[in-house]
Amino acid sequence: MRRLIHSPRLLAVLIVCLAPALLLAQPGRRGMGADPTFVRDRDTFHFLLANHDKLRRQVTERSDGVETVTETDDESLVERLQEHVEAMYDRVDKPAPIRLRDPLFREIFRHTKQIVMEMERTPKGVKVVETSADPYVAELIKAHARVVSGFIARGFDEARQLHAVPSVPAKVTETVAALPVQKVEEKAAVNEEAAVPAEETAQRQAASNARDDLAKRLSTRLVQAMSNGGPAKAIDVCSKEAPRIAKAVGKEHGLKIGRTSFKLRNPENAPPDWAKMLVEKRIAEPT
Repeated sequence: MRRLIHSPRLLAVLIVCLAPALLLAQPGRRGMGADPTFVRDRDTFHFLLANHDKLRRQVTERSDGVETVTETDDESLVERLQEHVEAMYDRVDKPAPIRLRDPLFREIFRHTKQIVMEMERTPKGVKVVETSADPYVAELIKAHARVVSGFIARGFDEARQLHAVPSVPAKVTETVAALPVQKVEEKAAVNEEAAVPAEETAQRQAASNARDDLAKRLSTRLVQAMSNGGPAKAIDVCSKEAPRIAKAVGKEHGLKIGRTSFKLRNPENAPPDWAKMLVEKRIAEPT
């Protein structure tokens, strides 16, 4: 359930280079038919992360969730901020999950039917009330609000992190214990999935950081190529320069960089066990 005021959309243009990707650091991309708004939503999110120091946010926690006000004095950011919040709420409504590599976001998207959202524009941004009658989901909402505040405080540095599912308070534990056995087993399965060995978590985080670094460098080079020589020059960057950029990034992050695919022609390109989840989720994320 949600209430929001419709906003016009801005058109975002993205040039995508099919370059060597981090081996299993990058989740598989969905086709445009599967998630037609992904590119636009991701670009808006990245735009806000790049301008995080121009945003401010106030969060008020309540027993059943949070009330937040996120605003900016920069007029060029106001509409993009409002668009982003609306787009994310659309994803909760459908649902159309994102960032499933992050345990907290994965858990939130398991409980979208129990989340009630209300949003209204302010002259400089948005006011949001997000609640749930389920105490456990209310804790997830609060944890998510803290992560969003981290995005605004630290930008891309925070967006690269993985966020843990919050521990269940005593009162919530009692509520879970009172649920039918099937529901308790379902929650146990969720917790088991989220429990990843520390070494594997570190590997995933390193891969995520390297992936973001690779995307940033490659995007910068592509913009330069398009400005100087158009699409033909950009394609040349993909075929000739991208492998060198990928190799340099891999060396800096202590990782090997290569290709992988969901339809493997070469079994040697299959992901190692620790990274299979990143591939199997097939989720495209705005980070």
